Amino acid sequence: MNSDRQVLDENHLKVIRLLGKGGFGRVYQVFNEKFEVIAAKVMKEEDFEYGEWQTGIKLTKNVQNPFVLKYFNANMNGEYVVILTEYANLGV
Repeated sequence: MNSDRQVLDENHLKVIRLLGKGGFGRVYQVFNEKFEVIAAKVMKEEDFEYGEWQTGIKLTKNVQNPFVLKYFNANMNGEYVVILTEYANLGV
């Protein structure tokens, strides 16, 4: 988890809290000056399916639906991928 925080720091993201973790990475609630409070998924680049991700972005790019999270950005550093999306607060 410390390496996650280092990667998030490098991307100018301040960790608010860990939202969840799974087989492919962890999702954090983070703060960023440009996007404010958002979600950041950190995963190893070797587990990241770039082609599938690009397809998903193309399919949802123009969708205006409250059930589809807005994608902001993704950064790769050779070891980790950080995917930035809208934060869905589900009342928590």
